[in-house]
Amino acid sequence: MLKDCTAYKYCIDLDIVGFYILNSKNIRIPILEFLFVSSKYIKQNISKQFLTHAILKCIGNSAAALKVFLDPNAKAFYLKYGFNLIAEIESNTLEGFYQNWN
Repeated sequence: MLKDCTAYKYCIDLDIVGFYILNSKNIRIPILEFLFVSSKYIKQNISKQFLTHAILKCIGNSAAALKVFLDPNAKAFYLKYGFNLIAEIESNTLEGFYQNWN
């Protein structure tokens, strides 16, 4: 799996305050596997910057969509940015499977 993924980090000074991992095994429909920002920095638009970066990477690679596995606490965030629920998966860590653009 790791050979198909790219990790991006967000640093402030020398501290890594967030990261996301983009799984591009299926280049037409990559999956945003993780998007994490330290709670200390949660209100600084870093999550939005990460999401914008991921979407632009996907568009630049001619992806048809971006899918996201997410924590239930992140549902409102993804809905706010135009993602649609396409499947719900029962798990301790995943609430649903979301997709943006067609």
